[in-house]
Amino acid sequence: ELDAIGSRERDENQEYRHTVNELLNQMDGFEQDDNVVIVGATNYVKSIDRALLRPGRFDRIVKIALPTRDGRKQILQYYSKQKTLDPKLSLEQLTTDLAKRTTSFSAADLKKLANEAALAARREKTQTVQIQHFETAYDKIILGLKNTLERTKEQLEKTAHHEAGHTIVKLLTDQPVAKVTILSRGDTLGATYNKEKYETFSEYTKEELVNKIMALQGGFVAEKLIFNCERPGASNDLERINNLANSMIKEFGMCEGELRGITYSGMVSDSMKEL
Repeated sequence: ELDAIGSRERDENQEYRHTVNELLNQMDGFEQDDNVVIVGATNYVKSIDRALLRPGRFDRIVKIALPTRDGRKQILQYYSKQKTLDPKLSLEQLTTDLAKRTTSFSAADLKKLANEAALAARREKTQTVQIQHFETAYDKIILGLKNTLERTKEQLEKTAHHEAGHTIVKLLTDQPVAKVTILSRGDTLGATYNKEKYETFSEYTKEELVNKIMALQGGFVAEKLIFNCERPGASNDLERINNLANSMIKEFGMCEGELRGITYSGMVSDSMKEL
């Protein structure tokens, strides 16, 4: 892990500087006929000391992207076949569905998903891994462990209407929904899972991003309409709305009027205040 010793964020550390300088000296000492190849791995390329990336040192960077949908499906099939699956379970259908819901998962995350499903089956003392075990594993990875929070019937109804609000708007705006739950996990009281339409965020149009904002507002609006109340539980939705709207205007140039198509992240002007 190259960033452990070559991160620019640790420049003020004298011992760190000595370590990097010694590494650079050793690399500069190689001759062309030396049969030595140095390989470094990092998840934070931008943080690496620029001296390490100069020609003659680590001058070749191989980027390994997250697996594609088809890649995720094949990885899930590979690790799932190592488990004792329910004979009635369709591995093709299972992995196809999970591949659509694991857009940001790495190969290690997918391996963990299969392992967590096997552990869930073990806890229930079943002989085979069934589809509900994969669902439990997915929920655990995305949201965290189940909590023991005691909730009243009224609280459950509010959560149910909140998630229904998200779901209704998603269905009306052609946004695939994978799962809706009001079971409490981690810091969440409920969740609505998406099946992302695209592999990368850059493929979404402005209209589709606006639909995402509408869907995020669905829970807040549903509680307001049904129960005439507003709760801090919608704060995460509102934060995501704020971040997405800011990015659309500041980074993606999706504002209206004369500044359409112009990004102005970090800039302040009277014209922007009018947007």
